[in-house]
Amino acid sequence: MEKKDLFKLTLACWLALIGWVNPGLAADVADCCKQLYKDGQYEQAFPVCREASEQGDPRAQFILGKMYYFGKGVQQDYAKAVKWYFKAAEQGNAKAQFNLAVTYASGKGVLQSGEAAADWYYKAGLSNLKEGKKDDALRCVERIKDLKTALHLSVPNAFLADKLLTDIYGGVAPNTSPAPKRSRK
Repeated sequence: MEKKDLFKLTLACWLALIGWVNPGLAADVADCCKQLYKDGQYEQAFPVCREASEQGDPRAQFILGKMYYFGKGVQQDYAKAVKWYFKAAEQGNAKAQFNLAVTYASGKGVLQSGEAAADWYYKAGLSNLKEGKKDDALRCVERIKDLKTALHLSVPNAFLADKLLTDIYGGVAPNTSPAPKRSRK
């Protein structure tokens, strides 16, 4: 993005934030947040994303969580990242749900918990399924299974992988075949 275009975007975001521009004419604050973040303008994105997050936008909350998690435009803070991921996840943001699952699996900013990670992977899978993203939902199934094998975590609710598979395939788990018929002799 050229400096001239970046300046226009930043100015539009700030004007929208302080209400000096008709919202119908200015870019949505959350869209500004997303665009500035995407362009790597983290310092400019932070206040815009924070404002949109505080107004309840789940896309901005997810991005703000990522900024805190990776320390982009702000001091790295896993606890604050979890806070914003959670707010977005509660509103059904699949990306935030997936990131919360990873956070619980790794134990960054929260107490490591295979059970909580499986719960969030399951929720992310359902959200992805609602959005028509079957492959992403299937990836969540695999992540639940990996919690126990790859990460050696206790996962008392590992059954969620099978439950999600059933949800994905409409009540019928894949790779199941009917019991063989016995022949009468």
